[in-house]
Amino acid sequence: MKKTLFTLAALLCCMLTAQAQLLYRISGNGLTDASYILGTCHTADISFVDSIPGLRRAMDDAQQVYGETSKDAQSEPTDEDMDKYMLLPQGVQIDSLLSADEMKRLTAFMTDSCKMDSANVGFFFDVKPFPLALYLALKCDGFKETLKSNDGVTFDEYFQKEALRQGKEIGGLESKNSQFKLFCNSFSLKRQKELLMCMVDNHKRPGAEGSGVETYYSQNLDAIWKELNDNTDVDCGYTSEEQMRLLSTRNLAWMKNIPSLMSRKPTLFVVGALHLPGPNGVLDLLSKAGYTVEAVTK
Repeated sequence: MKKTLFTLAALLCCMLTAQAQLLYRISGNGLTDASYILGTCHTADISFVDSIPGLRRAMDDAQQVYGETSKDAQSEPTDEDMDKYMLLPQGVQIDSLLSADEMKRLTAFMTDSCKMDSANVGFFFDVKPFPLALYLALKCDGFKETLKSNDGVTFDEYFQKEALRQGKEIGGLESKNSQFKLFCNSFSLKRQKELLMCMVDNHKRPGAEGSGVETYYSQNLDAIWKELNDNTDVDCGYTSEEQMRLLSTRNLAWMKNIPSLMSRKPTLFVVGALHLPGPNGVLDLLSKAGYTVEAVTK
């Protein structure tokens, strides 16, 4: 199976479930108190929190909040790490990977579709194609405006910020270093170029821009799940092996820590919603581990 291209935005949106609920209650298997897991969209507006049934109650009941990574400033990658993961080798720029025509299309996409100042476009040409694609997908999806309305906090970060305000513990299921390494180094430069140019060449496809977050708001997610996993007329999404690397492998790694965290304190887990469904999704893995997993509908 393959995902359609413009799910690059949804990947950082991180992403969407096949169920029509976003919040799930986890109980049983020796737990004294229930924990919860929430599927998020990175580019959602924080005001949407009050539209998710039962979420405020889950936030109150939880004694700790764990995201994919921790909001703790000490967990931030160093500038050296960021350069190592995101930048092309010294002396190499993206125009050495793309043809003249591809560079023309990329530049036009950045200035016309993403509304970037033409004087600043060259600043990004030493960035690897895949992290550049992720950045552009967010920028073209109106993420800057959403972040401004959220006072500089992403939808995901809000929950850990609120936990800190209430004096609760926060943490991450993986390090930010490992996450940056995964997204920046998982693909060959040739493959990164393919994903970047596929986004550039298909951004005007009907329903591409903004569709992820709008579907997230509607909580009618079956259609987007089908689109993410079925072949379509745009044959440039992730392969099943790539999807395994980006999602399932991480889900399995998280499950090594999730049970002990829930046993210690009732926890609210906040992860990209695409991590929840499917045979290797966190909901399925929790059920297989003996927990009762129930959608919170009110």
